[in-house]
Parts: sequence; structure tokens; C-alpha cells
Amino acid sequence: MEEILPALNKSRSLSPSAGDTASFSTETPSFLLSFDVYPRTPLSGKLGVLFEGEERNENRYEFQINLPQKRAQYANGDRLKFAAPEKTLREGGAPHQARSYAIENLTGVDKPFTVRLIVKYENKFGGSQIDAEIAGERTMLSFRPELKTERLFFRTEQAEIRNLKIAALRKQDLGGR
Repeated sequence: MEEILPALNKSRSLSPSAGDTASFSTETPSFLLSFDVYPRTPLSGKLGVLFEGEERNENRYEFQINLPQKRAQYANGDRLKFAAPEKTLREGGAPHQARSYAIENLTGVDKPFTVRLIVKYENKFGGSQIDAEIAGERTMLSFRPELKTERLFFRTEQAEIRNLKIAALRKQDLGGR
């Protein structure tokens, strides 16, 4: 909801589109990332956004959307492949722990839709909170210990990502950090 968004600096375009893979620097560890997803055909495709920290080999976390399965998830990430499937609450997963988990029955993803991700690094807690909004209808929240995002890595399969934008969170919303 617009009324609860944190104060943002002016957004900048990362790219008008991303191919099968693309990588970008965040310039700040706390930001709002937004992009549009265009499935090549209705309910086809998969996409992942990998958040990479200072130690890129250890601090990689992926936000993933699987359109045919109408699922989204947070999981440990890898630059070479999509993250393995996580479990939903119905399947025995633990979304209440706000780490790695999946949600199912996404709506609004059978046509082009927007994804917004707020990433807020908090030094006091030693990690980042990642809040995702999918097609303006579903949200997911995860806390990633020791993650201070420096780079984003996008991966797609049978889908296109367009209109990639990033806006840093304003300093007053970060407790002076």
C-alpha cells in the first residue's frame, strides 16, 4: 500500500529489460526494487532474484516465482541454477520463521504483473528484511541474517523482466544509518 511505503529517494532505472540473466549493483543495502514480469505464454515461466552480500559465496538468497505452479518462495540461492523448491505451510514448511519457505495459489500472474521488493538492512539485527509484493495481491516477508545486499542477479526462464527500477530508502527511515 502506498501509504505504508517508507520514504524513498528518487528511483533510477537499472535496465529497460533483463535477458535470461542480468546483474546489477544496488549502491545501498536498503532499497525498493520494482520490475514487471511478462510471461511468454499464460502461466509459463520462472524467475529468480538473487540477493548477494559482501561474501558472495556464502550470502546468497533467492526470491523466486514459478508461474506454472503459481508459487513463490524465498530460499538459499546459487548463481548457477534456480533454488530448489521450498515447502509451503500445507506441505509442512515454516513460513512463520520468516526464512526459507514457499506460498502457493498466486493470483494475477497469468498476465503481465509487477513485483515490488523492499530490502531493509539493519545493522542492529545483523541482516536484511525482504518484503515482496506479487501482482499487487500477495506478500511475503523474510529475514536474512548476515545479508547486506550489494548485488542483484536476475534469472528467467520462459518469462521476460522489464522496467527494472531501484530507489534507496531515505536515511531517516533507517535510524540514521
